[in-house]
Amino acid sequence: YLRVWLLSVVVFLLPALTSAQVNPKQSTNGTVKGRVTWKGRGVADCSVITWSGPYSEVSQTAIPTKTDAEGNFRFSLTPGNYYVWISAPNYYVVADGKPSQTPIRIAVETGDQIDGVDFTLEKGGVVTGKVTNADTSAVIDVRVFLLPVQKSEVPFGTTSSLWTSALTDDRGIYRLYGIPPGQYRVAIGDPSPAQNAMRGRLAVPRTFFPDSVDEAKAKAVALIGGQGITGIDIKMPPPRAVFNVSGRV
Repeated sequence: YLRVWLLSVVVFLLPALTSAQVNPKQSTNGTVKGRVTWKGRGVADCSVITWSGPYSEVSQTAIPTKTDAEGNFRFSLTPGNYYVWISAPNYYVVADGKPSQTPIRIAVETGDQIDGVDFTLEKGGVVTGKVTNADTSAVIDVRVFLLPVQKSEVPFGTTSSLWTSALTDDRGIYRLYGIPPGQYRVAIGDPSPAQNAMRGRLAVPRTFFPDSVDEAKAKAVALIGGQGITGIDIKMPPPRAVFNVSGRV
């Protein structure tokens, strides 16, 4: 009886299985392809990020695609409008011969084959220095910020590059890299020191290189091409007193 039952099941399902193989369901997704290059050569292992939300908001669930050994990438997307951007440490993106922080917009329709979503990179510059206390001892684990003088150089939203800030190491030394050409101010501390205190860090007033809490007296650092600048040292002022305020409505 078992053999007869199994044979009946196979005979019943066989037409459906054969039909599925002959007429596979057509995918509604579109395919997007591109390449990441530096001086005409492919850049491997770059993260290509795609999202469909607002311009400056990258979804936390966005899964990056990695470029292959030749800098090529390919991924599948459901129909819709998307932004495409990349993360490539040591490099910055160039568009029309100028540094760019603007993602590529694409519109994907059913079955689309979109080619030429390409990115051109240039090697970024480096800024490094040391943060010390008034007694010249190293300040560990304090965040150093690189602030573009020109607002047009400010990176957008949550796709900001890694070069915008870094923490000091156990020697008080920081290193910012992959920086586009331009003029920058180097600073430590938060514009609102109380925010640092709420995070369990020192309430350090924002201090600019070289050793000024007044942004107007800050000295700009100029980067050209892949240039490296050392000795951008900052002496941290004493932490500010922070108080708790409470009440009831």
